[in-house]
Amino acid sequence: MISAALVFVRMAILARILSPYDFGVAATFWITTGVLAAITEIGIDKILVQNKDGDKEHFASVAQTLLLIRGVLIAGMIFLLSGYISRFFDLPNSSGDFALLAIIPLLKGFENRGYIQKQRSMNFVPLAIIQLTPDLVSTAIAYPLAIYFNDYRSFIYISIVSGIASLIVSYAVGGGSRKFAWDKEIIVKMIVFGWPLAISSLLLMLTLQGDKIIISQYYSKYELGLFAVAFSFATFLPNNLGNVFAQIVLPFFSKIRDDAYNLSNKLRNLSSLVFWISLASIVFLMGYSEELMRFFYGERYAGVSGVVSVLVVVFFIRLIRQIPNTICMAYGDTVNIMYSNIYRQTALILTLYLAAIKVDMYLIAAVGIIGELFAMVSISYFLRGRVGENNRIWMKDSISIVAISSISYISFEWLRGGFNFIVLYLIVSSVVVFSFFKIKSGFARLG
Repeated sequence: MISAALVFVRMAILARILSPYDFGVAATFWITTGVLAAITEIGIDKILVQNKDGDKEHFASVAQTLLLIRGVLIAGMIFLLSGYISRFFDLPNSSGDFALLAIIPLLKGFENRGYIQKQRSMNFVPLAIIQLTPDLVSTAIAYPLAIYFNDYRSFIYISIVSGIASLIVSYAVGGGSRKFAWDKEIIVKMIVFGWPLAISSLLLMLTLQGDKIIISQYYSKYELGLFAVAFSFATFLPNNLGNVFAQIVLPFFSKIRDDAYNLSNKLRNLSSLVFWISLASIVFLMGYSEELMRFFYGERYAGVSGVVSVLVVVFFIRLIRQIPNTICMAYGDTVNIMYSNIYRQTALILTLYLAAIKVDMYLIAAVGIIGELFAMVSISYFLRGRVGENNRIWMKDSISIVAISSISYISFEWLRGGFNFIVLYLIVSSVVVFSFFKIKSGFARLG
């Protein structure tokens, strides 16, 4: 949570100094690194926690080798393709800036992953240190670098310095030096575990960056920058909560996955906790999104508060979906995670159409709710054999979130004098669907 607060403060500092155009260009940088990281992600960090051999030195050395190869591969692709990438985003004079991004994954590839193995014994102190230190450094240098460069290059150099800090700290908390090894049997095991995660990671990248990719092609860099800032503000809380839950829950559920009764109880408790945190956060952020955006980022960003209000719903539903995703991961069932992320991308088709006709950006953000509900139906269906009727919890919670947040949204819009009949339609639809689920579950209990 400290890390999330630092990211928030850093974005506020940069938004006060740099223009929405600079944020728009910076968004193309993170799309680039995100895509290439996604297509090479095979979940090596996760298998070190999930697999019974994950604490063995030889197993970890092989993992370290693959992670280094991945970092070098991503860096090479960014460097060689920088000219093509800059032209794709209509930034032909920025190919050198894109080439500089290659340093970031290269630094990541050389990190010592010993801190990951310590999570197996529920020791999260090394992980907390390595996540917090780069954010402390980045926040400390954000103001002087933004003043010095006074444009989008600030983001690149902040990330490079952050990567250096992360590399140094990884050896301080990861157990000293790290060995490298090559073992075909272990590599095959990691690839079998990880290939669905590579596809899922690409699909997840599209979930996080797909809207921005589409907006970058149909809207100006200024508008892309506004959307990127709204996205950052709306997602910092659910995404960081999701990271916390995932790090803690995966090793815990991996230990009790064969104890059906204990697993069921823990699932219900965790689901209830996540639901109430999500609901309270959504209502608060909807009610004060405009005031918060104006206070932290300045007057020019207050106009995207509607986008913020929609995006918080999208990503808190995704936070709820993190629970069944983690259960799948605990069983080594990465294929079903991949399928759910495939269903999630159905929303991008509608997003592409809406962007082509230049609708308001809050409608583009709203399409994400449809995608998240499709993904939730998918993952819940595939988990029914493992968790029984518990698989209904997440769908019920998601529908409840949509219904209640729709009512909250229209209430706040009325108070602000910005009533919209499209939102009224969404409310009525949500309430009807929610009522259907409640009536159906009532008849099921009677039966």
